[in-house]
Amino acid sequence: MAAPALIPDRRGLAAGFGVWLAVAVAFALELEEPLWAAMSAYRISDPDDRVLFSRGVMRVVGTVIGCVFGYVLAVQLQDILVAQVFVLFVVISFCTYERFVSAYSYAWVLAGVTFTLIMVTSFESPDNLLAIAYFRGSEILVGVIVMMIVDALVMRPKRHFGHYPKPPKPDGEALDSITKAALLSATAAIVIPVLWFWLLLPSLVQVVVTTIAVLEKDFASTRWKSLMRVSGCLIGGGAGVIVAGLGIQSFWLWSVFLLLGMVLFAQIHHGKTRFSYLGTQAGYGFLFGMIIGPGPPGSIMPAVDRLVGISLGIVVMIVLYMMIESLFPSARERAARRR
Repeated sequence: MAAPALIPDRRGLAAGFGVWLAVAVAFALELEEPLWAAMSAYRISDPDDRVLFSRGVMRVVGTVIGCVFGYVLAVQLQDILVAQVFVLFVVISFCTYERFVSAYSYAWVLAGVTFTLIMVTSFESPDNLLAIAYFRGSEILVGVIVMMIVDALVMRPKRHFGHYPKPPKPDGEALDSITKAALLSATAAIVIPVLWFWLLLPSLVQVVVTTIAVLEKDFASTRWKSLMRVSGCLIGGGAGVIVAGLGIQSFWLWSVFLLLGMVLFAQIHHGKTRFSYLGTQAGYGFLFGMIIGPGPPGSIMPAVDRLVGISLGIVVMIVLYMMIESLFPSARERAARRR
């Protein structure tokens, strides 16, 4: 299997420049967390303009749905903890199920992630709900629009509006796996905030996002994605922390490092090997270290907290997956045990 080329090509340069420009626009608009604009731009970048366009549209639609429903339900159910937990469980189960059976899988992922973030925020600081919903939606919209514009100008692709391949209808065994995945994600969405409050864990957002991001229908795939997420974030995050540790305050010098790192990791992210997800996560990790609030980083500790949060999310997901697998074995596993 050929290794991804590390010599920057036009697509890698477009991805790196799109991420930088998304951050610059977010800084100019004084958005709360420009990191979300950067991650959105990076995640939708792709050598295939159809994939880029569909990811962008679904990211925006999923985010808006998650923000709106999350805010409305969080306000209506404020201070009714049992109802909040029940709604969170039901909504995340539904979003996860649709993720594996719908042609709009990525939209359901973002809807579930955003809804969870809004609801979890309501547990901690309900007074900030409207601001969180507004800023997350604005930041993601900026990232998507900027990357689409950069892609159109730099790559000059043929416009293909829509690329939504419908997954095959699941059979009995696949349906069983999807149901367990839905149960797992909903359980994680409830367990993680509880652990966070009790144990004073760092970076709740990254713990929650990680558990949803690495989830797949089978344990082997989830374990592989978990390994790639941890490895990638450690590689990219380590590089980002090193740069942050230099204490660079010049926006233009900081921009040079950001561009170089994102172009490099985009080459792997766009690759067609089984390690492309490593590049995706390395790019995220690099952004975690490079973007702390509305300007160049002044400390490495927020980046370290994010990386710790990602690692904790992986641990929680693996433990919950093993528990659910033991409690609800598949038909194949039940047959093997009878033999």
